[in-house]
Amino acid sequence: MPELRVNGVELSYVVDQGTPVVFVHGAWMDLRYWEPQRKAIAAKYRFVSYTLRYHGTGPWPDDGRHYSTA
Repeated sequence: MPELRVNGVELSYVVDQGTPVVFVHGAWMDLRYWEPQRKAIAAKYRFVSYTLRYHGTGPWPDDGRHYSTA
């Protein structure tokens, strides 16, 4: 799975071809939440999903002191 560095943090993401439709997961989830919908959406649109900072299986950039649900 590719990773993108944003503000010093690596974010995992998935991108397919076509008109982009961006999927953002909720709390306690990551980009894998959208996998059941990916095939159907990607057939017509460019499927884009990513994992928010401090979510998923990636390493945290710090001890969590900057984490906020806001």
